[in-house]
Amino acid sequence: MFSVMSREKIKTEAIHLAVVGGIVMSVLLLLAFASPRALVIAFLPVATGVVVGTASVSLVFGSVHGLTLGFGSTLIGETVDYAIYYLIQARGAAVAGTGWQRWREVHWPTVRLGLLTSVCGFAALVFSGFPGLAQLGVFSIAGLVSAALATRYVLPVLAPDGATGMGMRRHMARLAGLLVRGLPRLRWPLAALGVAALALVLWQGGHLWRADLSAMSPVPRSAQQLDEMLRKDIGASDGGVLVVAFGDDEQAALRHTEAAAARLDALVDKGELSGYEAVTRVLPSVAAQTARQASLPDADTLRANLAEATKGLPLPASRLGPFVADVEAARKQAPVQRADLMGGPLGSVVNTLMYERPGGGWSTLVVLHPGPGFEQARLEEALAGLPEVQVVDVGRELGGLYQRYLHEAFVQVLLGALAVVVLLGVYLRSWRRLLAVCQPLLFAVVLTLGGMALAQAALGILHLVGLLLIVAVGSNYALFFDQLRTTGRADEDTLASLMLANLTTVVSFGLIAISDIPALSSIGRVVAPGALLALLLSAAFARNVAPGKGPSPQRPR
Repeated sequence: MFSVMSREKIKTEAIHLAVVGGIVMSVLLLLAFASPRALVIAFLPVATGVVVGTASVSLVFGSVHGLTLGFGSTLIGETVDYAIYYLIQARGAAVAGTGWQRWREVHWPTVRLGLLTSVCGFAALVFSGFPGLAQLGVFSIAGLVSAALATRYVLPVLAPDGATGMGMRRHMARLAGLLVRGLPRLRWPLAALGVAALALVLWQGGHLWRADLSAMSPVPRSAQQLDEMLRKDIGASDGGVLVVAFGDDEQAALRHTEAAAARLDALVDKGELSGYEAVTRVLPSVAAQTARQASLPDADTLRANLAEATKGLPLPASRLGPFVADVEAARKQAPVQRADLMGGPLGSVVNTLMYERPGGGWSTLVVLHPGPGFEQARLEEALAGLPEVQVVDVGRELGGLYQRYLHEAFVQVLLGALAVVVLLGVYLRSWRRLLAVCQPLLFAVVLTLGGMALAQAALGILHLVGLLLIVAVGSNYALFFDQLRTTGRADEDTLASLMLANLTTVVSFGLIAISDIPALSSIGRVVAPGALLALLLSAAFARNVAPGKGPSPQRPR
């Protein structure tokens, strides 16, 4: 039921997000460009990125997780930025008589560098042992690269002079101009706020990253509680504690399971267990089957026993001849093997409770039905002395596995961040410019974490992915402001494109933030405020940038 509920909820939510997000984004872009043709062109890189990203994941992994497909809708936050940069900035270049060639010369290097920083960041996820993160890494890299290439090579053919309509471009440029003039005055207060946020994050430490695996489940908590209550009422297993028996081969695993079952029977007799399900109920070991066959009397002994038992009764022993024949046949029957059950109805039962380990050997699962006085410690005590039998606390094991994935993701994200810094340093060739570009990204991440800490939010792996997205999206803003800083003048087209790109990103991730699917809402709640902070901080830390009119600036050398 939970599987069906999850599938339907994810499907419904994905459709709603796609429809609502598409409508909202279309309205924003239509108001900005005042051109239906430009609107269609703007969505071309987005569609290209989603299709190529999905195809790449399918090719590499053979299948696509629902989380990856859901994440496809979040990719719109950055890929649509590429189209916005081109359609607005190329329009400004066209006014000056240079057209798309000028955009490629002046602005494409900045967009390309922003793309490379995003690729470096997401490349860290590709090598994750967590399949969902690995697929996210492949999807993001393939989607962003294909969207950027579509912007670079296809959009100049479809719209050589960018978006022909003005729309809200001038108003956005004016608003951005106000930010460029006013925010630098708040540079030191914002820096102090960032330091305070960093202190709060460090003070909370590991407690901040306390979200567990269940936080990613789309199943409502009320349904999970109902399931727990029903299982408790009927004495069914909740799957929380299992007994696992190991063996070098099938028969060894079955013999060890029977040894564990003998001790579990004692707990059932004491009422600590209501019962258990073991594969040996339908597939005993060959040794157990042989012992049972040996305990059956031969035909002569059985006839004599039956004659004695039925003496004086209405049923004569002679009428039990078929029973004697069946017992004799059972004594000579070959033991039942696992392969004998695979074609029948018991095959699925055996496959559920018995499996071959990837590293060699076999294991069986014993599913427990806890009684009212069940204690895991008593269970472990009862099974002590059986080295081939282990008690597994599923919740604890999954929690430990999730923590290992989280630690691994931290290391990979840090390596990705280091790669981004090295790439920027090689390209900018100036530690001052490198510091100017990295400052707003660092403070945006820290302030976002500080806000989550104040909200007492439990952070997990997907929040970490959201922080990576802040860097990926925000690097474009920081690089464009670095370009404007080297010229000392911010033209209207560049400011308008940055403002619109940020608006679409914040709106798209804001919609995702209110999703009922925790995996998506976690990313949206981080990226929406983080992207806005990245733009504001990029403007605040930009020095010697005076907003003004005119064509796009010369490419900095």
